[in-house]
Amino acid sequence: GSSVGSSVKLGTLDEKIIFNATKTTQVGTYRAYVFGKNGAFNNTKCYTLLIQLSSTNFLSGNILEDEMPQIVKQGGIKLFPVPASKSVTVSFDADARGIAEIQIINQFGAIVFNKSVSVDTGINFNTINTNNLPSGIYMVKVIKNKEVEVEKLLIQH
Repeated sequence: GSSVGSSVKLGTLDEKIIFNATKTTQVGTYRAYVFGKNGAFNNTKCYTLLIQLSSTNFLSGNILEDEMPQIVKQGGIKLFPVPASKSVTVSFDADARGIAEIQIINQFGAIVFNKSVSVDTGINFNTINTNNLPSGIYMVKVIKNKEVEVEKLLIQH
């Protein structure tokens, strides 16, 4: 019932809230509420709110290579067409050959699409059928090694 973190940027500037739950009493379920100034709302002008929770301080102490947190970048992937209706093409760059995971996440945080794809060094393209997804705002996430790229997607049928 109390606020543990906030961000109050204006407009559609991206925001970040970091909360380190270091006390046993702070462990639990948290909810994020987003309020537009004076009730403002626009379903086509989006922004990203990144919330990070941890029971230990982020990047504190000695961290082993396989324990390193994922690096989150926004805007490294390209989506077209936007708004999407029948399909969307996801374009992203890879430093090396390997496997990447493409996810589409709805506004409730549920993964509604998940696909592992082979990637080559350089620019990669993958087309995803969006016919089965209802109109709305989604996040597209591409995971490669310890790097995560995210971009907003509008689907409009």
